Amino acid sequence: MLDEPTTSVDSAARRQIWNVLSKLFREKKTLEMGKFKLFYFASKGRGQPIRLLLHIAGVDFDDVKVTLKEWKDIKANMPHRRLPVLEVDGNLIPQSGAILRYLGREFGYYGSNNVEKTRIDVISGAVDDIIFLMERLFYNETVEAAKENLKKEMVSWRLEEFLDVMEETLKENHNGDKFFVGDQAKFSL
Repeated sequence: MLDEPTTSVDSAARRQIWNVLSKLFREKKTLEMGKFKLFYFASKGRGQPIRLLLHIAGVDFDDVKVTLKEWKDIKANMPHRRLPVLEVDGNLIPQSGAILRYLGREFGYYGSNNVEKTRIDVISGAVDDIIFLMERLFYNETVEAAKENLKKEMVSWRLEEFLDVMEETLKENHNGDKFFVGDQAKFSL
């Protein structure tokens, strides 16, 4: 940590200068990092948790909402040929989970120790399982009868079981009074 400078400048001016320098020092990481650019469709989907984490962390980013026509043009140049993709200093990071873990580590939202990080991964995996089922239900062009069967499966046991497990998991941390992991907000899919 920097010590306060001693100069012949009056104390009020010195304090003001010191406050500006301290703020710049604290924000060094953000100042050194390039601008973030998130590529995703105009829908919420798998891009929304990334947007939320960037907003919570107070990070300035370009939210590039890709149209279907644009997607056809840029798909071949995107890693894994899928969205979302986060661009950081010219580097493209694919996969929503990888992006969230990257940002969580960068900005302190990914657990303070290995146990917390693993717990976050477990919760993220469970959420991802449900999202996968919902995507099959809402985004795939399947036969209506198959959609109806999937909908019944989701409502009858998968969603109920998922919510029960999530409630139990929440209660394991501070009896469910705070967060899933630790004493402050962390990311999860």
